[in-house]
Amino acid sequence: MMCRVTGFWDFKESRSSDSNLLISSMMQCLEHGGPDDSGVFLDSCENLALGHRRLSIIDTTSGGRQPMTHPSDRWVICYNGEVYNFKEIRAELESLGESFRSNSDTEVILYAWAKWGQACLKKFRGMFAFAIWDKQERVLTLVRDRIGVKPLYWYYHDGFFMFASELKAFHKHPKFSKTIDHDAVSLFMDYGYIPSPYCIFKNAHKLEPGHILTINNTKEVVIESYWNPIDYHHSNHHFGNRDDLLNTLEEKCNEAVRYRLVSDVPVGIFLSGGIDSSLVTALAQKQSSVPLKTFTIGFQEASHNEAIWARKVSDYLGTDHKEYYCGPDEAISLIPKLADIYDEPFGDTSAIPTYLVSKLASSDVKVVLSADGGDEQFAGYYHYQWLEKIKKLQVIPFSQLMIQGAHSLRLFKGLGLMRADWKNVDYRVQKLLALMSCKSSVEAMEKVYTSFQDRGLADLGLKQVSPTRALLNRDLGEETPLFWDLMHYLPDDICVKLDRAAMAVSLEGREPLLDHQLIEWTMGLPYSVKKEGGFQKQLLRDVLYRHIPKEFVDRPKAGFSIPLKQWMQQDLKPLCDEVLSYSAISKTEILNPDSFKLDKRLSKI
Repeated sequence: MMCRVTGFWDFKESRSSDSNLLISSMMQCLEHGGPDDSGVFLDSCENLALGHRRLSIIDTTSGGRQPMTHPSDRWVICYNGEVYNFKEIRAELESLGESFRSNSDTEVILYAWAKWGQACLKKFRGMFAFAIWDKQERVLTLVRDRIGVKPLYWYYHDGFFMFASELKAFHKHPKFSKTIDHDAVSLFMDYGYIPSPYCIFKNAHKLEPGHILTINNTKEVVIESYWNPIDYHHSNHHFGNRDDLLNTLEEKCNEAVRYRLVSDVPVGIFLSGGIDSSLVTALAQKQSSVPLKTFTIGFQEASHNEAIWARKVSDYLGTDHKEYYCGPDEAISLIPKLADIYDEPFGDTSAIPTYLVSKLASSDVKVVLSADGGDEQFAGYYHYQWLEKIKKLQVIPFSQLMIQGAHSLRLFKGLGLMRADWKNVDYRVQKLLALMSCKSSVEAMEKVYTSFQDRGLADLGLKQVSPTRALLNRDLGEETPLFWDLMHYLPDDICVKLDRAAMAVSLEGREPLLDHQLIEWTMGLPYSVKKEGGFQKQLLRDVLYRHIPKEFVDRPKAGFSIPLKQWMQQDLKPLCDEVLSYSAISKTEILNPDSFKLDKRLSKI
């Protein structure tokens, strides 16, 4: 039941005739994520409202309409997502005497909550964000899935609480105070996204993955964690020989894909031609009796074009393939829409091709599989390699030689002895010095991940905010960045990118590699196994070799990115000039316009 949800609870005012109009207005701006149906629930005793927009995937009849009330009339659910094993849970509930009126997973979740309470979450295998109102206890509960595939925002200020799948719904309620949180701006400038639980607006928050929020009529908000991947750190001490390891990995990936092919509407796949998407496509096509539809985005710039490899994989596997080539013109036309699609600042440039491939797929299917999560689980990002090298370079006295060398670069620059095209030497030297002096993995990770040092943010009129120590409260050594990426970069950037782009065109995105049982298993593997072959996801490669030729796999990692440098120096340069102009920055009343010099900003690209 891929949908959009929203609701509010006003503790200061009793229910009024405006409640229905307000919740309807909040729902209306979420129609893109649920064009098939809608529903409203208003509590007769409280000024509480729940709203739902539906994209029908499982049980497309009216039997799945929401908000849905339990037969006891005690609980009401407003749900977004898919619980893929709902048929198994339903069978268990039926064995306990429950009977069902529909074939939807929504009804199963509602009955499971009534039967087992929060303990039912241990049974759910999928992606979900939902609200449950307990009429008897006067408690509203919000739940977000373990990985954070589905979004859920909440706002609480001056006796007024509300929640929504997207921030745009908040703007429709007059009690929402649109005050920018400058700490969130600092985080965005550093990371390119805003990590949970921060939000661009004050008093607004993202419910963190794997967390439950409850609020009762005493106005008390309580947030608890019900799942954390760190709990599974190195839990698999005995994983057999390598063949056993690969067999287990393939079995778990196969099962994750099989669950995500369950649908009452057509399912397609995003095929980029990389390791992860090729593996998901191979496993899915093997389980399908008909050619699956696959979709990819290409670029005219050869350095960024993976479409040719996606086509080779498609031809080999026999999928029904469709591709679209993206150029700067598409970027120029799409950029003005991104603010509405993503609601808060979002700096991942691959949001553009993600939207375009979603739009391409939406003309043929209603559900699409994506292959995010492989890099975070199998140490596939280059910065894991960088951090390991930095750790080796910190060996004394070599680290001191590096520091002295960095100071020499500054001296050479000051004496005019360096090449004129060596840009931003001070910036790079400052970052190198900071890295060489780090005392812990968390501290080193912060320096590698963030874009600015204290002075840089101060020049922009902002202050440094360091969320990593607060949000990742354990130093897990060399695996610290992997867990940070899994717990924050993945849900707050990668999943946001797919969810908003897909739902903007009424498309459901599913993530087989983010199956929580797969993640629990991979988090238990020793890090030495994950980084075999030089951080090239060798385990996934070895499984993929079983399905497609090696020459399709053994090539440099490209990633799903646009030719940003070329475009910004050519077709997008007028737009950059306009957006980064003194007058434009001045209008924000947030950043110091004197620090935004276009030539300096572009030289870092």
